[in-house]
Order: sequence, then structure tokens, then C-alpha cells
Amino acid sequence: MERLKANKAYDGRVKEMQPVWADTLRERIADAEARARAFKASAEDAKKKNMPAEQAEKMQKAAEDDAKKLKQQLDAGDFKELRQQWEQKEAYVADAFKLVANPNLCVKCHQVGTVPGLPASLYVVR
Repeated sequence: MERLKANKAYDGRVKEMQPVWADTLRERIADAEARARAFKASAEDAKKKNMPAEQAEKMQKAAEDDAKKLKQQLDAGDFKELRQQWEQKEAYVADAFKLVANPNLCVKCHQVGTVPGLPASLYVVR
């Protein structure tokens, strides 16, 4: 991070990541809403069978609160948690992949994952 900040590239990288972080929050919102619906159905089912539904109702409320919090973060453009995660773990990995998958560098001669390079049969034996 210090090198990115020193080279004044940090803000540009953060700007590049914001659409990704927004999509991540949307996925988390959808997941929380799906959990809330599942717990609601579970609570209703328990009530129909005259069984306790308190636990499912608590879980439903927690999932609804989680979805609400995530929506507020998305609306406010608050990506603090995702930004910290990116700074601590993902920035290095993303930059490493950009370097390795650059068509003028590693993949010019080597296959990297599903990115094609020269066939292994053409590698020089050392």
C-alpha cells in the first residue's frame, strides 16, 4: 500500500474497485434477504405445527437487520470494510495476477491457469 500511495496510484486503484465493492454489497444484500425469507418461512411452518418459532423469528430479524445495514452502506458508498479487506489481502493478489497475466510478460511464454501461453512441449529443457 505504501508504494501505491507513494506513486499516487492508490486513489486510482480504490476508484477501480468501487464498482466491484458495490456488486459485492448487492450480493450480500440478496443473500441476507434470502436468509430472511427462509427464516420467515421456517417460523410460519413452525407456527402451523404449533411448535416454537422464536428462534426462527430472531434469525429472520437478524437477517433483515443485516440486509438493511448493507443497503445503507451501499446507498452511502461506504465500502470501509471491503476497502480494508482489499488493502490487507486482495490488492497484492490482484496486482500479481495483472503482472503474471500481462500478455507481454509471463503468458508470452507460459500458460498461467486458463490464460494460454506456449504449449509445454515447446519449453526449453534446462
